[in-house]
Amino acid sequence: VQATVATLAEEAQIRTAATWWTDTDFTTSTTEVDQCQFDLSPNPASGFINIKWDNNCLFKDVNIKLMDINGRIVRKTENINQSVQSHQMEINNLEKGIYFIQLKSGNRKWTEKVVVN
Repeated sequence: VQATVATLAEEAQIRTAATWWTDTDFTTSTTEVDQCQFDLSPNPASGFINIKWDNNCLFKDVNIKLMDINGRIVRKTENINQSVQSHQMEINNLEKGIYFIQLKSGNRKWTEKVVVN
């Protein structure tokens, strides 16, 4: 994948770029698509973000990371009991912009974009 991106960047004559790489899971016809999701509200957000999940999809404690556009972790909450099914994250002193929330339980991981006003 990295070689393909580099080739495309070279063909497009891109000289410099800021890039954020993350783990990506690709699905194929032989891979079952995971129907589990989590819900963020409000989005756009200011003050706090409510994060809710369906505990039928999770089998271990939940870890939540809020990352800026460059992939730096700006908030982190670990070892939330999966049966709680929700968490409220305070974001009062964050700069306005685009962030990513990553919810992880065991080997399952979901990432969603959130806008902070």
